[in-house]
Amino acid sequence: YREWTDSLKSFYSDQVSSVLPELKAVWNRGRYNLLPQVSPDGKIWGWLTSEKDDGSRTDLLFGAFGQTTKLKRIPYAHSSFCFSSDSKEIFYIKSRSPDRNGSFYNDIYSYNIDSGREKRLTKGARVYSISALPDGKGIACVRYSNSVFSLDIFDLSSGEFRNISAGISGEPFMHFTINPSDPSMLAVSKIVNGKSRIFRMSLGNKELFAVTPGVAQEESPYWAEDGRIYFSADFDGIFQIYSILPDGTGLLRHSKSTGGAFSPFGTPEKQIIFSNYSASGF
Repeated sequence: YREWTDSLKSFYSDQVSSVLPELKAVWNRGRYNLLPQVSPDGKIWGWLTSEKDDGSRTDLLFGAFGQTTKLKRIPYAHSSFCFSSDSKEIFYIKSRSPDRNGSFYNDIYSYNIDSGREKRLTKGARVYSISALPDGKGIACVRYSNSVFSLDIFDLSSGEFRNISAGISGEPFMHFTINPSDPSMLAVSKIVNGKSRIFRMSLGNKELFAVTPGVAQEESPYWAEDGRIYFSADFDGIFQIYSILPDGTGLLRHSKSTGGAFSPFGTPEKQIIFSNYSASGF
């Protein structure tokens, strides 16, 4: 095993250029601190945290960008969240209310940042990853329906789902990100042959183009303003943050975590925030 991991480290260190800035911890309370994000206007940031909870429960914390005091909390939010395109709302997933049969499903909720009002948008939706559309009219999501994980759009005005890419049994969609310069283009992570791989997809023809090499677990894509797609991958046995151009060239490494680096997201200062794993958790 050591010989194999050493060969991987040697192979990829020869191929991947590194950009390794100094790391600074933002928040480390609780075992789980996941999916950091920044609002489109750059004024608010947030993340999912377990903080004082010893189990798997997470809450959504958010507040003024760069500040870790006077944060607001949305209890029981989990799995995924996003800011609206106008930065006035937060959309997130909860599964606290049972259906008529007593089952708990992942539903989409909204939170108005000014009024503090929470609103449930779906019932029994089985949603696992969400991202607000730039036009403000809907939410793109990974949704479990008819025994597969597919890509859908939830229309905020009608309250209906519209399928944009049908799922395939055994090849579920996992995460996705929208191109900030062209909302008709997505980068999606999808399980293929037991491994997560990142693809570029056009909402027009729905065709998938492989962006990452597919030799490791490659997941959590984030399409940044600089045109690069940032993601997490375990090329050398430990998850690190990498970026790549949409045509699959120009692979760069951006972290050197001893435990693992996950879920990258860009900040207004053109830095990367991510969830780092250590002995105390994420």
